[in-house]
Amino acid sequence: MFGDNMYNFNYDGVNRITTAEYSGTGNYNTSYGYDYNGNLLSLSREGKLGERSNYALIDELDYSYTGNQLKSVNDINDSDHQNNGFSDNGSFSNLEYTYDNNGNMILDLNKHLTISQYNYLNLPQQLNIYTDGTNEINYLYDAAGILKRINFAYFKRINFLVLCNLSVKKFANTFLFSL
Repeated sequence: MFGDNMYNFNYDGVNRITTAEYSGTGNYNTSYGYDYNGNLLSLSREGKLGERSNYALIDELDYSYTGNQLKSVNDINDSDHQNNGFSDNGSFSNLEYTYDNNGNMILDLNKHLTISQYNYLNLPQQLNIYTDGTNEINYLYDAAGILKRINFAYFKRINFLVLCNLSVKKFANTFLFSL
């Protein structure tokens, strides 16, 4: 009925997933480790190595926290780990995530992401992703916190020229309308 490709999941005594064992074509096993607060401490994942035909560990992630706030996620710094699965994108520091006084994340160095504005409901209003240009995403909510509109903008500077690409997505209840 389901074919040969499937996962067998194992859980610990408090019902947290500890392993996902794959049976089928390829090797996609995953294992998880937790601290006493239930925070993820480690994640090991096997998968296909890029365009090659062999399978190996692609992620060996270590998570660190201050209290329950995530401070860093680091993988092994080699091409098999950085070019497959999770990528640190050049950030291997002990402080990769920062938060405002309300506990909202404002910086993610692994994804080159800043959340520069939150509204009075602690919902993100402006998010910037810095890659080869700047991707700016603005969210508009109603008074109840229901998402009404998302504005996407991409800016790239080439010498004295600034290229810009804009798009808008509008929501009515849970329906998405693209403009």
